[in-house]
Amino acid sequence: MLEGGVPLPEDPSPGLAHPAAGVTSSLFPPVSPTGTQLLLCQSHERCGDQFYDPRQYCCYDDAVVPLGRTRKCGNCTFRVCFEQCCPWLVNRPQESFVVKVKGQNCYSAPSLDDRVCGR
Repeated sequence: MLEGGVPLPEDPSPGLAHPAAGVTSSLFPPVSPTGTQLLLCQSHERCGDQFYDPRQYCCYDDAVVPLGRTRKCGNCTFRVCFEQCCPWLVNRPQESFVVKVKGQNCYSAPSLDDRVCGR
């Protein structure tokens, strides 16, 4: 017999239904659809002791957050999954922060992608 295009193993005991047929018995314990085989087929990242789907979430400050999560950086808003808030080290007290692309060194030379933010 085929179940979803895959041949089922022979039933070792006549009269007992196979679990793939929707009936379970003590000989055939239920199989969880979230078993390790399913996890290995999907792209997941780890954040602390949690796994997450990087297509929907990111790890920020040791917490799993949605990709659209934002935070304040001075008077700017930055996207925590894609940007970072860095201190502005130039003698300009009115411009005390800069938003840089995540992964860039906060202390690297300014680039065209940077956004300078006031207090």
